[in-house]
Amino acid sequence: MLPIPAIVQAVSNVVVPCLPLLLTGVEKATDGAIAKMGEEVWDLAKSLWQKLWTKGKDNSAVELATQKLAAEPESLVWQPAFQAALTDLLTQDTALAEALSAIISESVVEADKVTIRQTVFGNQNQVIGQMTGGTVIGTQHKPQP
Repeated sequence: MLPIPAIVQAVSNVVVPCLPLLLTGVEKATDGAIAKMGEEVWDLAKSLWQKLWTKGKDNSAVELATQKLAAEPESLVWQPAFQAALTDLLTQDTALAEALSAIISESVVEADKVTIRQTVFGNQNQVIGQMTGGTVIGTQHKPQP
């Protein structure tokens, strides 16, 4: 089994961007929305969500954070709240943690379907990272004199 923090991070990375579609009903997701995120990512999000929501809907902290994130997936307030509530839930329910870990471990998402976003503020700040395969798209903004 993966460590609980790794499970929480993986679930957050995959499920949170899909929450608006997952909460409105999987059958209502449009082909355009699925194509935008990638079919593999969508399938993984559905699998994780179906397993998670069976227990998460009964946990008030997970339910509240989920509802708030569905309305505002980029929220810097509700993302940590969701992760903390999910950590507590998985610590208490090891069977759920093992089930989510198995889904994550079995999934294979192609590298070209993964998005990595880094935001840097300031002039001449550096970002260090490593990427294997795929395409790097970057922009550089120069301050006006």
